[in-house]
Amino acid sequence: MIKKIKLANIVVVISLLCTLKSFSQECPEPEKKAQKLFEQSQEAYQKRNPELAYKLLTEAVREDPNFAKAYLILADVNVQRSNQATNGNSALQYKNNAINYYVKAADACPSIDNYRACYEAAYYYYHEKKYDKAKPYLEKFIANAKNSPQITEAQNMKKHIDVYLDLINHPVPFNPIKVEGVSGPDDEFLPLISPDDELMFYTHRINKVNELGTTQKFDVFTVATRDKNKEVFSANQPMPAPFNQNTNNNQGAVSITIDNNHLYVTICEGPNCDIWVSDYEDGSWSQLRNLGASINGRRSWESQPSISSDGKMLFFASIRPGNIGFELDNPETQTSDIWMSQQDANGNWLPAKNLGPIINTPGNEKSPYIHSDSKTLYFSSDGHYGVGGYDIYYSKMLPNGKWSEPKNIGYPINTENDEIGFIVSTNGKKAYFSSNKLNDSKGYDIYSFDLYNEARPTEVVFYKGQVKDEEGNPLEDAKVVIKNVTEQRTSEAMVDKLTGKYAVVIPVEKPNDDFILMVKKKDYAFTSNYIKADELKRDKPVEVNFEVKPIEEGKTVKINNIYFASNSAVFEKSSLVVLDNFLEFLNENPTVCFEIHGHTDNVGDDNSNLILSEKRAKAVAEYLILNGLDPKRITATKGFGETKPVASNDTEAGRSLNRRTEFMIVKK
Repeated sequence: MIKKIKLANIVVVISLLCTLKSFSQECPEPEKKAQKLFEQSQEAYQKRNPELAYKLLTEAVREDPNFAKAYLILADVNVQRSNQATNGNSALQYKNNAINYYVKAADACPSIDNYRACYEAAYYYYHEKKYDKAKPYLEKFIANAKNSPQITEAQNMKKHIDVYLDLINHPVPFNPIKVEGVSGPDDEFLPLISPDDELMFYTHRINKVNELGTTQKFDVFTVATRDKNKEVFSANQPMPAPFNQNTNNNQGAVSITIDNNHLYVTICEGPNCDIWVSDYEDGSWSQLRNLGASINGRRSWESQPSISSDGKMLFFASIRPGNIGFELDNPETQTSDIWMSQQDANGNWLPAKNLGPIINTPGNEKSPYIHSDSKTLYFSSDGHYGVGGYDIYYSKMLPNGKWSEPKNIGYPINTENDEIGFIVSTNGKKAYFSSNKLNDSKGYDIYSFDLYNEARPTEVVFYKGQVKDEEGNPLEDAKVVIKNVTEQRTSEAMVDKLTGKYAVVIPVEKPNDDFILMVKKKDYAFTSNYIKADELKRDKPVEVNFEVKPIEEGKTVKINNIYFASNSAVFEKSSLVVLDNFLEFLNENPTVCFEIHGHTDNVGDDNSNLILSEKRAKAVAEYLILNGLDPKRITATKGFGETKPVASNDTEAGRSLNRRTEFMIVKK
């Protein structure tokens, strides 16, 4: 990098000579012969003989190697010559001369010209990425030249150097492996792993003969299927219509919802890019729809969408007014920022908002990836301090909705090249990215590696399944509600009206968090599943299916997960959570009257089991009444002992099913 200084020509250095007289008392007096040569140099400048003046200055520093004032002028002259040179090699040579002279001036007399030699030496070393050499000169300048116009720039360089050296000196674990079945001789980039970890979407760049008979590169939006339980993919194929239909536009940079049913994609036509969406319905993808003015601007650039697991937040990169430092009349300020739009209760996207100066800088922020925990954001930036080029950073959404200070993901994940397009698996253990710099690669390939613990997102559990009625039909407009029992926070998952399928990610904030999943639909009975912390399966999606019964008179419904101490009517703690939510259902359906039924397995004698089941049914009724339920709504409590098994009592699994609590609807 050649630094430009505001000097019209070499003759102007005369003014420097005059100016520097006022600083002479700060530096050691030069040797007499050196001083005489310096004065002769000044006379030569005044006579418009710059070459002689330059020669005399070089003789002066040979006579006195500590002649700081002469070194500083020689450095400035070489900067001028470098700026004016028309030959690249000459410009480089002059620049190297300038660095050498600034260093000698700074070493001989750091304070000369208000520590300017220190600043200039640091500046050149910094831009040559010789940070160890730049740092001591910056420290001297910052400590002593507090009123200098360059103080802020110097402080920024110093902070970058400190961050860089810390990252380089504290490398993080990184062992990238090329993803088999995806990476090949062509370019493969912009990977996306589906939340269920079964599919990889990516852009495959191929050479193809066009209509004119010439070879041209085409980007093909591609999907691959994971081989079971392996870091290997197969069955690669181009995405079907409506994707890959128009060779005049560029499709890529995608994101998909937790249920794999809504795919967000960037489509570029010329310099303009917008975000579109397609829905998976009846076995095929719908026509692409532009997300509209809340997200896409007529004259702005939108790309690289990332959808949260609940489908309520869409993050994307954009170049538009409102970006940090953006000026309409200054193209150099028109950089990319990360924006986010939220979906309202009717499914409409609200006007997008800039994520603000914690995430965004006057530089570029790109490739946002919101993890399935809906809290951890990974992104690329060349504006935050880092190793160089675009680095990967991560930030966490705080309870107040603000973002934590971004952290550099570390070296050697980040390099002096550009790192863009970084994603993390749902379980948080694997990261994926594309690179053309690893393992002597001849093009872009997709890699994976084990992400170290500190950079991992909040731990999550992935549940999926189907919600159906007694006849096996999917329930339209049903929803699965997930409640964190410890934190009392809830989230929702919509049930697909055509298939009855649902998928939901549950963040696990603490290792002892329990959860209750409930199905809610108007005119349908209470249905739930309580999941204890030690039952959570964190590495793979867990399938939980629900059968939901309508609220009909005479209908009997099991209340899942009502547990008692052995041979007792004393509730286990988790049972009270289930009953609290059952009571909430009853309050939402105030006309429902019902009986409580208790059942046991066949362990023990018949009469004891009958009495125990009656006590347990009464315990349920008493708890509900104690917590505010009108006693008149419970028309009876009955115990049936072991007389009505729903499974064989020959196995523990069967006996567990027979130990149950039910409610029978008497009045709806």
